[in-house]
Amino acid sequence: MYQLVPFLLVYMLVNMPMSAQIDTSYVQDYKDRVLVSSFYALRNFSIQIEPTTTAPFNIGTPVKSTLFSANTRHIVGLQVAYRGIVLAAGFKAPNNYANDAYTDINVQIARPKVFAAATYKKYESFSALSMGLLTRRLSRTTVPPDFFATYANVQAIYIVNPSVFSFQSAYNFIKRQKRSAASFMCLVIGNYTNFQIPNALIPLENNGINNAISHMQTLGAIGMGIAPGYTTSLVHKNWFISGALFVGAMWQRNTFSIHENPAIFHEIRVSPLANTRLALGYHSDDFFAGINLVADYNYIDFSNMRSQTTYTNMSFRIGWRLQAPKLLQDSINNLPFIP
Repeated sequence: MYQLVPFLLVYMLVNMPMSAQIDTSYVQDYKDRVLVSSFYALRNFSIQIEPTTTAPFNIGTPVKSTLFSANTRHIVGLQVAYRGIVLAAGFKAPNNYANDAYTDINVQIARPKVFAAATYKKYESFSALSMGLLTRRLSRTTVPPDFFATYANVQAIYIVNPSVFSFQSAYNFIKRQKRSAASFMCLVIGNYTNFQIPNALIPLENNGINNAISHMQTLGAIGMGIAPGYTTSLVHKNWFISGALFVGAMWQRNTFSIHENPAIFHEIRVSPLANTRLALGYHSDDFFAGINLVADYNYIDFSNMRSQTTYTNMSFRIGWRLQAPKLLQDSINNLPFIP
C-alpha cells in the first residue's frame, strides 16, 4: 500500500483548489491555442554501482565501481498541448546497437499553481564501464541483451507565486513569460526504478568486470520525496533564460538480489534528492523554440553498497501555436480539471 502514497499526494495537489489571478502584464496565456512541436533530445540514463564490502555476496572478489549507461541516447519526438494537458511521445534515433528497444511515454497537466507530470521509460540495451579503485584503469564490456531497466516517475511542482511567474513558460511553452520574475516552489515526487538481470549480469569468464557486481540479479527502489526549490526567469523582449533548483530528501525501500542467494535484500533509507532545470528560448504568439536541460539524481544505497541513478535530458524544441478547432474547445473546456 505504501507504494501508492506518492501517487495519492500528487493527485491531491492536482485536484485541490488551484485558482490564481494571473497578472497579464507578466504572463500571457493561450487558452484558445493548440501547441504542436517537434523535439530532438539527448538523454542519459545510467546507474553507478560500487560495493563497499563483499560480505552479502560471499565471493571475495576485488571491489570495483561500475557504470551502466543506456545505449539509447538520441530521441526524436512530437508533443501536443492544449489547455494545460500535454502529451508527448519519443522514438529512438537510428544507432549502431542491436536489440535496443526503448519505450518513452510522458503526460503532463499544468494548472496555475501546480505542474504535474507522469513518465514511464523502459531501456533494453546498456553498456558498462568499470573502474578499479586502485589502478583507476577503465575497461568496457558488453552487457547481455536480457539486461533491462524500468523507470517510472510521478511528480508535482507547487508554485508559490503563480500570479507573475509561469513555470510552464520555460519548460513546455504553454504560457509565455513577458517580464522577468521568480518564485519559490515545492516538489513532491514518487519514483520507481528496477534493473532486472535474468542471467549473470557480466559472466566471470568475460574478465571485463570481474567483481561482486557480476553476481547481482536485481536492483531497485521505490520511494517518495519532497524538495523545496527556487526558480527564476529573465526576459528580454521575446527571449528568455530560466533556471530552477530543488534540494530535498527521498524516503525509499531499496532492494537487490544475487544469483547465489534467492533471498531479496532490502533496506529502508532516507537519501538526498536533487533536481535541476535550465532553459533558454524564444517566444512569440505563434512560434516558439528553445533548449531545455533537466537533471535528476537519485541514490539506491545499502549498508554494503553504494549506487546512484542519473537521468539527464537536453532537448531542442521548435513549435507553433495554432488556433484550436471549435470541436476540440467544446469537448475539452468543460472538463473539471481543465484550468
